[in-house]
Amino acid sequence: MSGADLFSLYRRATQSVFRLEARQRYAVPAESAQLRAFSEGRPLPPDEAVARSMEVIRDATSAGTRIYRVHVIDLPLTAYLRYEMAAYAENIQVGEEVSIAVRSWHPDLARLTDDFVLFDADTARSSMVLMRYDEEGRIASRDYSENPADIARARHDRDLAMAHALPLSEFTTLADTG
Repeated sequence: MSGADLFSLYRRATQSVFRLEARQRYAVPAESAQLRAFSEGRPLPPDEAVARSMEVIRDATSAGTRIYRVHVIDLPLTAYLRYEMAAYAENIQVGEEVSIAVRSWHPDLARLTDDFVLFDADTARSSMVLMRYDEEGRIASRDYSENPADIARARHDRDLAMAHALPLSEFTTLADTG
């Protein structure tokens, strides 16, 4: 299934949803007003698409589903990553756990280059969506899979990223102190 409906998959998950982000910049049209406000030093304006995403996460975490992500980043931070780390505050407020892993601090993270979302990974109903982007960072496809080999690789990549990740608050504290 190309073009997987992530919201439906989030709603269907009962145990966990893990998101791995590996890009340093994304081109998401819905973020343009927020990104512009951030770059101008203004508060992030409300956004309908973001609000819908936060509602899905809030509903899932309220129902007991663990929602968590690791963003594997390169240093120095891009302007987009600085914006995204500020924007993650909304995710955290609705119950998502957000962590950061710095690629250069752990050489084994170098191979983590594909974004994906892993649903109910440790159950018999596990599935995943591989996120593919074009060179500009625009989503090109969302490829759904229940293939055991795909799930096994995603689980391995999740575990690798989690082993080297810091909660966002710890990462920002380190970044602020130099």
